[in-house]
Amino acid sequence: MAISGKLFSTNNFSDILFHITQMPKINLAAQTAIRAVAFLLENAAEEESADKIAKLILTAIMPHNSDTDHQSIHRAAQNAIKARQILIDLPPNSQLGPGKVSHAQLTLKVKQALKSIVKEDSPELETHAITQTRNEAIITKMLTQQAAEYLKTSHIKNKFTNILNQKAIIKERTYPVIIQFTPITYNPNSKEQI
Repeated sequence: MAISGKLFSTNNFSDILFHITQMPKINLAAQTAIRAVAFLLENAAEEESADKIAKLILTAIMPHNSDTDHQSIHRAAQNAIKARQILIDLPPNSQLGPGKVSHAQLTLKVKQALKSIVKEDSPELETHAITQTRNEAIITKMLTQQAAEYLKTSHIKNKFTNILNQKAIIKERTYPVIIQFTPITYNPNSKEQI
């Protein structure tokens, strides 16, 4: 779980906590509490990464543009993190659902699926983090945005999801827009919907 001599980060601590929940003789209440802390640590690590990216960008462009709003840079950094995320929606009662597979087993399964779809022209398909949600979904944060975009191409995403589960799908990030009595979705990154 812990590597001697290696510096710990928030991600290391969350991984260690996820591994602890897989130890025998830990009751369900303790497992749930430990997992909750691990998820909070992962979210804190994402926020910490976004803050670091925002500060780097801010210091790089500040001499050129003093009107730069810190919040907009922070938002841009968070959007960069979201651009690397893939949401895999699993069917109900999937073998990869919460409580049916450990985090380590899920990570191994996703990494095996990624290895099986690698081609000569594909970008590096490495994951930064894999999170299992309570509503039968997996959030996979890729190391690069190019890898996430590659996984979202139609023939690649079908091959990838079929390896994980025949009925799994990759959901696109959409935002609900509510017009009185007419719900629709809107993807601000799609030029067709603008």
